[in-house]
Amino acid sequence: MDVKLLRSLDDPKRDKPIWFAESETVARAVVTSISRLIKTRGQADIKTEQIHRVLGSLFEYRLDWSKESLSFFPEAVRSFYTDPQSHNQKIRVRPTINPAALRQQVINNKALTSYLLHGSPEHESVMVSYFSVAENQASLLCVLWIIAVMQGSMDVFHMPSVRKLLLLVAPARVDTHAVDLIDFILSVDYGQNRPDLPLKLLDDMIWKYQFVNFTNIISALGKGSGSPDRTSKAFRFIQYLLLESSEFANRVTKWTSLGFSRRYWTEEDFHHKLMQYLHEYPEYHEYEAFAMAQKQQTGQMPTLDPPLQPQMPVYFTNIVSDFVPFLEVLISRLVEYAQVDLLIAIMDRYGHLFYYHNAPLSFVSNLLLYYFPNDTLADPRVCKRVVRLLDFDQYDLAPEVIAYCQQDDLDAKAFDAGYFERVISKLADNLDTQKCAPRHNPNLPERQFREIGSPAVLGISIAMLEIMIAPIPPSTIVKYILDLVLLRGSRQTGVSALTIHATGLLISSLPSDHFVRPVLDELNQLIVTNPYLLEMSEPTRLIRCGMPKQTNGKYLMSQSFPDLTSTAALRDTMSSRLSKAVVFPYIFNDYTFNLHNYSTNAPNCFLTLFHSLLHYSSLDAFRVLLEYLRNLRNSPDKLKTDVQLLYVCFLLGPALHRIEKLDNNNTDAEFMMELMHMVKHVTTLMDMKEGWSTQALEQVFDFLYHIRARFCKSPDLANQLGEIIKSMNPPINQRLIRLVM
Repeated sequence: MDVKLLRSLDDPKRDKPIWFAESETVARAVVTSISRLIKTRGQADIKTEQIHRVLGSLFEYRLDWSKESLSFFPEAVRSFYTDPQSHNQKIRVRPTINPAALRQQVINNKALTSYLLHGSPEHESVMVSYFSVAENQASLLCVLWIIAVMQGSMDVFHMPSVRKLLLLVAPARVDTHAVDLIDFILSVDYGQNRPDLPLKLLDDMIWKYQFVNFTNIISALGKGSGSPDRTSKAFRFIQYLLLESSEFANRVTKWTSLGFSRRYWTEEDFHHKLMQYLHEYPEYHEYEAFAMAQKQQTGQMPTLDPPLQPQMPVYFTNIVSDFVPFLEVLISRLVEYAQVDLLIAIMDRYGHLFYYHNAPLSFVSNLLLYYFPNDTLADPRVCKRVVRLLDFDQYDLAPEVIAYCQQDDLDAKAFDAGYFERVISKLADNLDTQKCAPRHNPNLPERQFREIGSPAVLGISIAMLEIMIAPIPPSTIVKYILDLVLLRGSRQTGVSALTIHATGLLISSLPSDHFVRPVLDELNQLIVTNPYLLEMSEPTRLIRCGMPKQTNGKYLMSQSFPDLTSTAALRDTMSSRLSKAVVFPYIFNDYTFNLHNYSTNAPNCFLTLFHSLLHYSSLDAFRVLLEYLRNLRNSPDKLKTDVQLLYVCFLLGPALHRIEKLDNNNTDAEFMMELMHMVKHVTTLMDMKEGWSTQALEQVFDFLYHIRARFCKSPDLANQLGEIIKSMNPPINQRLIRLVM
């Protein structure tokens, strides 16, 4: 799901005011997709109000979510469901079916029980007329359930009558009625005498008579809402259906025994194998399972009313392959509720089905990103099994990752600095247009058959997985990566510009609170401690820097050119000034030029990395950057030199066009305010005299005048900036006052 699709859902000219009025399952899936999109890629320039409009137009009733699911939603989505003032509070609540009231209705309605149990023809027209109304259809499956519980069996019904009523339900609403049924089942009190009765009744309902679809039931059980009591009961049903009942397990065993290829494009007898499976485990879509069972017993097909529709000549699906996407939802829900043992058991039993998933790498990567950090996924037993959902023969994963996931007793020793250097180098090779993602392993599938065709996108997906799977703290990972980029430790030569580019792309794709913040911490530390940034740049003498003064009715320029050595901030020896003149330009040079001329330095390397990081980051990262700029300005080790100030300008310059797109209209102005406060502080320490300046300071002034049209857009901002400028020492205030004029 992409940002463009999110915008299209907010189309005011759409034909339907509610997108998925018929299906609660689809509506919930879209909410989950929107949450994953925002959390993994950022909110970008999409306003929160627009997201709320989309969420309010997905389903005709209010969608409720458990606190466990809400805790992982991004703030823009979570606020829609938790804010008392949001539009969600105006959406009508979905009516629920009261078990006691429905039970009494079934007992008192003799026509209903007579028709369902005995097929009484005199009551058929009344029942068909009643359940033809869409509002009454939600209770049909619940009525069947109540009668089955009262009778202790699902075999008591007159199946042709039940089939006739079930066919009245529109196919688009079948999954929503499955949700109604599960909510009803979980709300009924079955007493202590028959604890296994509802489990066996649901089993028969799914497999013996196929009144409901297995995947719809699994989805309804793990929909992510309801009380803790409902949740615990739902997990008990999931455990029974997937681990204790033999029905689905036998179907999976049969499916696996047929030897379907993991590389579907190489298989020529797929349809033949599928027909073998369906011959042993037939699937019906018009509630005719009872008739087919009778045909097997008597050899004669009973007459069905209404008759079956003509079957499609070719089939490409079955309940096993259909289950795989719903296994996604189930795994996510078990992670949210920290059901470690159940999650492990299900992945051990059915994890191999993910080999037939259409996008397993995307799911695993997004799962780790969306829930990071999470205690359940941090458990090595769970994390290793999640990665084992992938077919290692299909992806170019690091051998350390494969060994770590395949051996339960392997620890984190393999994930050292060399491992992360190899991850970044491999990503750089995948991004290199000259190398065009070389295939180091000839056994990998051809590019057109891979899950992701783009070498760059596939490379970043694998690199994210290789980083997220490492069982070490994110701060340590960032330290290893920065040691590589900033020439720290034993490394003496700089890495290629493409490697730094790949590093910025990778870090920007990871959770910002845990991977971007450590980078910004290191950046602030470098700004206030690096010796090259703590030196003043070369002084420069200006012409006509003073303000004209009136003398005898005439304006004359008063030039005051003090001796260079009279200004404390500019006083220096010739040798140190020569040293500064040599180092200063290379801080702001093009990185490739420095690399080829053996003049790489930490500030320049970090500058290159930071530009790549901001280029690929979501706009959410800029709010974090603003926070760090404030910390830098207010820290005890404040900016002291013009080179530090120019370095901050170089950091922000390439990102200005993105800062303008921030959702908060005041955020871009706050960047300008912070920068101006820094200018005031540094120039105050420099104690500049009229007629003198420095090379770095002149570039800062040029930068401020260059960007003023972008940010000085409101009179209020201009007034605030003007007050800061007026409080600066002359002649700096005289030179900058035109910024706001």
